[in-house]
Amino acid sequence: MGPKTSHYTLAPVTSPPELLKQALTHALGLKAVVDKRRTVWLWDNVRIHLDEVARLGLFLEFEAVLADDAGTAAGEQQLATLMREFDLDRQDLVAGSYVDLILDQG
Repeated sequence: MGPKTSHYTLAPVTSPPELLKQALTHALGLKAVVDKRRTVWLWDNVRIHLDEVARLGLFLEFEAVLADDAGTAAGEQQLATLMREFDLDRQDLVAGSYVDLILDQG
């Protein structure tokens, strides 16, 4: 387990949030609700997330935002630097999502 590559598309949404929630729930179903409070800091191109997740606790996430034509080596080096600075080891990493962790609780 270690850094993972993520690809996403940003799409503008003009509908009220409740309508979007209803449309997505209707289309995809609802597995669980993740109730979290997120604080974000920026370090160069890295987003540092501190998440307080109801029923789960506190989580720290590093997200290196890379240019489309960039390789992953520079981002992986930045993440390794942050892991050292925050005194994190590989065994501290969580493999699943918050939804996975909530569903595992039962």
